[in-house]
Amino acid sequence: MLESNYYKSAITTPNFLILNTKEVNSMIQKSGVFLSIPMLAILALLSSCQFTPTLNQLPINFDKAEVHTLLFSAGNYQSEERSYYDALLNLQNKYPDKLNSIKIIQKKNSDIVQYFNISTYPTLIIMNGKEVEVRVEGHKDSEHITQTIEPVYKQ
Repeated sequence: MLESNYYKSAITTPNFLILNTKEVNSMIQKSGVFLSIPMLAILALLSSCQFTPTLNQLPINFDKAEVHTLLFSAGNYQSEERSYYDALLNLQNKYPDKLNSIKIIQKKNSDIVQYFNISTYPTLIIMNGKEVEVRVEGHKDSEHITQTIEPVYKQ
């Protein structure tokens, strides 16, 4: 019933839906929902606000001009992460001075995950100072990962 009255109180054009707000507000109040359109707009605006940390607010010091290796792990993708570990260990043997530490970042570290916009696990990010040099996401074989990231360590 509400839906049919809603459409009766609206005028449609090819690109717009023009609402008769008095009738829509009346229907909303009759249906037992007492949120007004401005209140819904404020709620939508506030729910979209998120804190995004800056690079300096992260718990990793990116100020040093060195290669940073970050592996983002969700914890439940260990079989997919194995190829990343194999590639990194092989490259660590080849370039021990460049690949002396690997930072494994769990999904629950939301500040870092949010900053780097991580949505796929595993994700490997290689940074040179503050610049992202390489990003590898998802299930890949060890050879592909090695070929993709080795040029960063050769430099």
